[in-house]
Amino acid sequence: MKWTFLAVTALTVLLSCSVSRQEADAIKAKVEKAVNSRRMTIGIDRMYPMGSGAVTVTSDFTLELKGDTVVSRLPYFGRAYSAPYGGGNAFNFTTTYTDYTSERQKDCSEIRFNAKTNEDLFKFTVDVFDNGKATIQVTTQNRQPVSYDGEINW
Repeated sequence: MKWTFLAVTALTVLLSCSVSRQEADAIKAKVEKAVNSRRMTIGIDRMYPMGSGAVTVTSDFTLELKGDTVVSRLPYFGRAYSAPYGGGNAFNFTTTYTDYTSERQKDCSEIRFNAKTNEDLFKFTVDVFDNGKATIQVTTQNRQPVSYDGEINW
């Protein structure tokens, strides 16, 4: 009886591990497809303004790549060295991007690109991990840098 219980428990653990491995492989394949096609939407849940602690974001803030276009709907808190009257659009814009590179690391893909608007030049570094999580670092000419954590929206 004792051995039967142990065998059933061991079998259950092994099967649950294989299911989670299959799910992880499926997510990794979806992430690779999104990176290779340059089509993904990253939902933001936390931001890290320079000189401040983490800020939990409760709204629908996203960074979206659509082929050769970036749609940025990101929050921004920080110092602006130069900004239009009234603050401008900050990190809310749609434009084409340039200097796109994608490099595969051990467990993530590092994407770099630049986006230019009437207000600023944005340099993005996006790390997309195999589990669908992502980090975004943004530096600009006219504002302090900021980072974000999020996840690919499926």
